[in-house]
Amino acid sequence: MATTKKAPAKSKSQKASKQTTHKRPENDTKQQKAADIDVTDIAATATVTATDSAPAGPADEASGEPAVVQETVHEQSSTGQSGTIEEQVITVLIPYLASAAAGGELKHALRTWEQNYQGDFRVVVVGEREDWFSDEITHLPIDVHMVDEDCGCDNPKKIRNPQADVAHKLLYAITSGTVNGQFILTNDDIFLLGPTTLSELQQPKILGNLTDINKKGMYGDNARRTSSMLKSAGKATLNYGTHTPMVLDSEKLADTIRGYKALDKGVLLTSAYFNHHQPEPRGLIKLNGALNGTILISVYSENPPLDVVQTALKRRKYLNCNTRGWKKISHIFEEAYPEKSRFEV
Repeated sequence: MATTKKAPAKSKSQKASKQTTHKRPENDTKQQKAADIDVTDIAATATVTATDSAPAGPADEASGEPAVVQETVHEQSSTGQSGTIEEQVITVLIPYLASAAAGGELKHALRTWEQNYQGDFRVVVVGEREDWFSDEITHLPIDVHMVDEDCGCDNPKKIRNPQADVAHKLLYAITSGTVNGQFILTNDDIFLLGPTTLSELQQPKILGNLTDINKKGMYGDNARRTSSMLKSAGKATLNYGTHTPMVLDSEKLADTIRGYKALDKGVLLTSAYFNHHQPEPRGLIKLNGALNGTILISVYSENPPLDVVQTALKRRKYLNCNTRGWKKISHIFEEAYPEKSRFEV
């Protein structure tokens, strides 16, 4: 496994003013420990002591869960989860597996970030790299993480569990010292469709409840495992897997990965993170990526309604897709964002 990495890239504003490059704190994050979380049984049982959480918000009297706003944005303080980061150069962290991409998603996603994010940021990609990466991308090469197949057999074969692989990449980015404090987690197939602020990314968003996921296969198994572990820990089971950018704290995320044993069998990491560390968030938004949504549009079809996608580029905040969807909408982004970003050679 390669361990070399490039120096953090300077933001555009830093280059213009010739200021000193933003530096990471000197503290060694390799010593971070999961002191706050102890999950004793990967199958279900969790014994968890919560760390500091966001101030308690109003709860729904019928369900006891935090009140949910249906795709209505309420601005919150950009002090975020643990101190202001308004004036800092924030890290945008992207776990990346090129072989799982259709091609071109990451390049155009970064073009939308450069054009639409309202603040200074640097980009860290952990995983595989593309030939077009410029020196503005800090690349952390790391091998694909393999786990034992959950077969109940004596000799399980090694397989790639996508959620465990992503957790492995994120933990490596933290323990390598590259990512410290608060950062933005996003993916290669998530796009900013208009001006976006840090406080908007900090707004907690859900799709519903983990118990609503009835998919078969590995993702469904990971969802049910996550729900079971959260329930046993006395936590809510809201589904934070919105596939939109979100702001996380590196130490709390490392605690969550270790405590929920996310490298062993795979859990829905952001759902474990937010349900544990922010059990009663304020201004919770329930997203709907369908045709009648207002904030997010999700393109997972081989035949998406292109007129709706075109309209969404003008009116919604985020777009996400899978490889099938990207192949049908890539030309829209090529036309809308034709200029190279500073992240391309």
